[in-house]
Amino acid sequence: MNWLLLLDVGGTTIKGAVCVLSGNDSIDIRGEFDARSDADNHTIIMNFLGIFEALIRGIEDTDKKIAGIAFAFPGDFDYEKGIPLLKNVKKYESIYGCDLPAAFRAAIAASPVREFFSPDYTLVFLHDIAAFLLGKVNHLPRTYRRIMAVCIGTGAGSAFYASGKLVDHGCPGVPFKGWIYDRPFREGIIDDYISVRGLANLSKDIMGCPLSGLELHKMAVNNQKEALLVFAQFGEMLEQCLAPFFQSFIPDCFILGGGIAKSGAFFLGPVRNLCAARSVELVVDDRSAENAMEGLSRFFRNKTMVSL
Repeated sequence: MNWLLLLDVGGTTIKGAVCVLSGNDSIDIRGEFDARSDADNHTIIMNFLGIFEALIRGIEDTDKKIAGIAFAFPGDFDYEKGIPLLKNVKKYESIYGCDLPAAFRAAIAASPVREFFSPDYTLVFLHDIAAFLLGKVNHLPRTYRRIMAVCIGTGAGSAFYASGKLVDHGCPGVPFKGWIYDRPFREGIIDDYISVRGLANLSKDIMGCPLSGLELHKMAVNNQKEALLVFAQFGEMLEQCLAPFFQSFIPDCFILGGGIAKSGAFFLGPVRNLCAARSVELVVDDRSAENAMEGLSRFFRNKTMVSL
């Protein structure tokens, strides 16, 4: 059977999955691998090769053939050519400007698993939040005309969807590349505030020390007053960040993803009010990896015209 390898690439870990391309078979997530994103160029490429090998050897199919590999990668990135352009973010900087398709093909050609690859296997790359949104669309309660998605983690990743497809700045109301992270906000940009870093800075201002989202969540569950205040102010900032895009893009659905979505009960009040005022359906989903894998599979099939 023809198989597809799926990789959701993060700065700390890379999640891997496999699926059969011959039908609507379910996606099998095989776990997480160390990203080694701060390593040198060669180490990063070999680390990816090791993940390919682990995923392939885990497929219990004596006739398996790898038809392709699909990657959900954080930006900045030339997704059409497969060239990472990340810098000043302390992850994957050593592969800046690297032709990843060429590097991966060379590594695979020298690997013992090369025999499992189809002669014409394909490599595709997609923005990680776009993959999340593309996977989530199939599981929404109804069809929406215009959707905005934001996943909060290391930064504020975003993607937009209209008229049945992912859209970028060519669509009215959508920021450059569909990314909100670098839009001006307060004394910096959105990423400075709506992110793990922003939450830590806010907790330092209010509580005297920077805390993680998980630490704050545990405190909020126990009704710790200052932790609740941190989340309340974070929710107000998120609402302020979203309001201009709600006005320009006019979504009828907003999806919040990322690990912080688990703490939504403590900070989403202002966002719920914003959504209610603008008749926007609010959807919260912290299953970022599962959605990204499904989105990658859908993207690959559409890109290569694989018959379902």
